[in-house]
Amino acid sequence: MLTFWEKFVFGIVILATATAFLHPLIRRYRIVRAGRPDPRLDEIRRRVREALTKVLLQRCTLKNERLFTGFMHVFIFYGALTFDTMTVNHTLEGFFDGFYLFGKTSFGLLFSLLVDVFAVLVLVGVLFFAARRFIVRPKAYATTPKDSALIYTFIVLVTLSYLYFEMSAVSLHPEAARLSFLGPWLGGRFMGSLDAAALNAHFKASW
Repeated sequence: MLTFWEKFVFGIVILATATAFLHPLIRRYRIVRAGRPDPRLDEIRRRVREALTKVLLQRCTLKNERLFTGFMHVFIFYGALTFDTMTVNHTLEGFFDGFYLFGKTSFGLLFSLLVDVFAVLVLVGVLFFAARRFIVRPKAYATTPKDSALIYTFIVLVTLSYLYFEMSAVSLHPEAARLSFLGPWLGGRFMGSLDAAALNAHFKASW
């Protein structure tokens, strides 16, 4: 858990991040609201059902003509959702000692496994798209090579930073592993020889 001043600075960073994220969303919302209204309350159940299945089941990416590519998108999409959930958990951990979003539940154990599974799948998906973008080079890609490289780099860095945090946390607190398999494995390979003080330093650095 963070100290008082660390919590204060962390809170400022969270507010600044939320402001930077919400500002363009609010601007776009105002642009949409400035247009002519369109009645969209007819067949509301069908509209909600289609919206949810398109988002949660990634129907738009899982078309028959590009099924394999669609699954790579699904890996990254659900990987992002799991990492976002763990980001919320890690944020609250800084304010509440020993906090875990799902408590001592069966789903909490399952989720600790799913995060590791999707960490691997996200890296597989990024490797696939990087190979397509820079080796196969399909003409349908709308992004520039520079944009693609930045996107892939950021996704990989987010994934690796999570794995570094998990490795440090599990090495210092083995009970935090739950059903995680990457944290214990990486910790054993890279941190097995470190003493408690060095492990604690790594854990604070990963925060």
